[in-house]
Amino acid sequence: MTIVVYALNSVCDGPPGTATCSTPPCQAPSLSIVNITNITCNGGVGAIELQASGGFGGYTYSVGNLNNSTGVFLNIPAGTYTFSVADAQNCPNSIQVVFGAPALMQTTPQIATGITCFGLSDATVSAPTTGGAPPYSFEWSNGQTDSIAVNLGIGQQIVIVTDDNGCTVAGTITVTQPPLLTVNASAQNATCNGTPTGAAQAVVAGGTAPYLLQWDAAAGNATTPLVNNLAAGTFTVLVTDDNGCTANASATVGQPTAVTVSINNTTDPTCNGTPTGAITAEGVVAQEASAMRGATLPIVPLPITCWQATTPSLSQMQTVAPQPNRPH
Repeated sequence: MTIVVYALNSVCDGPPGTATCSTPPCQAPSLSIVNITNITCNGGVGAIELQASGGFGGYTYSVGNLNNSTGVFLNIPAGTYTFSVADAQNCPNSIQVVFGAPALMQTTPQIATGITCFGLSDATVSAPTTGGAPPYSFEWSNGQTDSIAVNLGIGQQIVIVTDDNGCTVAGTITVTQPPLLTVNASAQNATCNGTPTGAAQAVVAGGTAPYLLQWDAAAGNATTPLVNNLAAGTFTVLVTDDNGCTANASATVGQPTAVTVSINNTTDPTCNGTPTGAITAEGVVAQEASAMRGATLPIVPLPITCWQATTPSLSQMQTVAPQPNRPH
């Protein structure tokens, strides 16, 4: 800048005086970071403290639409920011700062091994975790602190995962159990006393298919649901499902009472070759609707020396000694 001086009256004589002034160049202040608080958890915020020196003092700090005279900025989300400072002569300086954040921490509990049998507490659950700042610590709702919880029963399980920065995430999973393994054994009675004409059958439900059936030695160690050709008796079947759970049941094959008949009285024929003899018999047939006890059975006369007493499901032969012909 040049200044020209003129005389204001005629007393002073001589040429005008001149002087030249110049503005010194802008001396930008230096800007440094005094303290920075990094973002420790995904979704969190950080903070920074700046300090300027040099220049003409009277500093104003700014970032985006924010400015202050302290150089302290709080609640800064993750991102890249340009922090500036200007002194009293409005001489500026700036620095760029990146606020990073860990990846979002997530945990997804999974059934490692389920409950094997109804009513047991033998399930295991794991909690695979990603993001955050490893290593992780675990706290399950039942107090266990490993990454895999063991000996769990039916119901909801909750895990809280904490990373190395103290950030936490929760996960839940519901442990279920198979239905109760049951077996029902039924029997069909033998048709005749002492004959292997009965049967036993097992019906399995619940548990975890497929099933293994094993009848006892009395049933021939059969492995099929239906066993035929059984005599009277009690038979037991053991069922094992795919998880090793077991159930058993028994069935009793019955049989009718043995058929019995006895000859109470015989009357010889009066003449040889004549159908004049008689037999009185008593029988017990328990399987008949009206059991005959102490009944005199109908006698069918035959033209030979044998007599046959008959009734449903009952017969017995009795030989009657022939008599000599008697004179008339």
